[in-house]
Amino acid sequence: MKIILASIGIFLSACAATPPAPDAKVIEPLATSEPAEGTPQNAADRRFAEEARGYRLVERDGQKYYCRTERASGSHLKAMSCISESELRTRVENAEIYRKRSKPALCAPNDPRCGGA
Repeated sequence: MKIILASIGIFLSACAATPPAPDAKVIEPLATSEPAEGTPQNAADRRFAEEARGYRLVERDGQKYYCRTERASGSHLKAMSCISESELRTRVENAEIYRKRSKPALCAPNDPRCGGA
């Protein structure tokens, strides 16, 4: 009986410790991922759109955030991780810089077989 009461107490305290969910409005993505005709889309925008597909677009306090659920290393608990559009663009740009820096220089700069334009 003591074990049951202790587990109920732990359960109730865990529920009470969870912060309330903030007001968030989920923004549904467009039905097509293709750009509208007449709107140019450069390579950086395409890479950003590709990376943003792994996130849900959420609006909080009038600002747009990209959110996804992640598990901390060594944990089974999921937590919502949200970043702003500028932070996501910075991550994509840094990944591209790192990719270019770490790629061996075996090809000509504009060789399409090696990622050139």
